[in-house]
Amino acid sequence: MHDHPISHLSDIDRRTFLRTSGLAMGSLFLSGLFPSEAISAPTVSLPGFAAFAEKVKVFKNSKYYLIESDGLPDHGMMVGIKSWQQQIPTPHPYSGTNAWSVPITPVISKTPISAKNHFLRGAIAIAVNGVPIFNALNNRGDDAYLA
Repeated sequence: MHDHPISHLSDIDRRTFLRTSGLAMGSLFLSGLFPSEAISAPTVSLPGFAAFAEKVKVFKNSKYYLIESDGLPDHGMMVGIKSWQQQIPTPHPYSGTNAWSVPITPVISKTPISAKNHFLRGAIAIAVNGVPIFNALNNRGDDAYLA
């Protein structure tokens, strides 16, 4: 026996759950029908990216080049790897509001920062074939090239 009141959440029946789930899925589907900023921006051809135009889309708005891809290269991956590396290639939706934004007119930072102590979570650049580039640090924070 508990010495404090136990309040239970109200039971939700299957029909209410399915109705709510259907509405949520429908709204997600409908949101995909409206053009994103990248889709409404004109397509451009940039040196290097043009060779991968079937997989990598480049758009231009007033401030940025917007680069869309699924993050996977067209060549074979994991070839020759025979042990578990705790990493597997998976597609990522670098599109719409998640597209890479590269300034049309980049400016050199007055106070540059090192990737050694910054940019530790995720990709820091994108290659012309649409594959994200990560910093050169391993999971211990050591330079993987020098290790």
